[in-house]
Amino acid sequence: MPLPVPRRYSKIEVPIHFIWATAERRPLLTPEVERIAYRIIQTKAQQLEATVLALNGMPDHVHLAVLFTPNVSIASFIRQLKRSVTVAIRQQYGESLYFEWEPGYAAFGFPFGKRQVVMDYIRNQKMHHDNGKLIAYWEEIGEWRDGKLQPTVLVHAAQL
Repeated sequence: MPLPVPRRYSKIEVPIHFIWATAERRPLLTPEVERIAYRIIQTKAQQLEATVLALNGMPDHVHLAVLFTPNVSIASFIRQLKRSVTVAIRQQYGESLYFEWEPGYAAFGFPFGKRQVVMDYIRNQKMHHDNGKLIAYWEEIGEWRDGKLQPTVLVHAAQL
């Protein structure tokens, strides 16, 4: 009788911290809109086979940490998340609420062993912004101006 052949599979999970902003950094993510947006982001990320580690933000930007599986590209992943939220918000509010995202985003890989630091930072976004204890690197998103990528800092920040 032949020995059973072990089945092999690939498991790839890359921790990534995403940040993206509302159009013109407008404070569009009111508490009610934020609840809808975060529910959609959570659901869509799971559909795209990412494990959400932390999700939070401010009225003008979102932070999301996931264990990312490269079944879709990073660009496709974030595009689908942003589009899903935009569609849901526009369906909910119609023309009564202008809602749009900035076209760009930031995506930072981080060591798996440092995930708790990233998760805590994201979960405590509002507190960090209130007391000014922000990590500048995680609060900036690039912006194209005059044909060059320019870093745009959302806030001036001090290291934690």
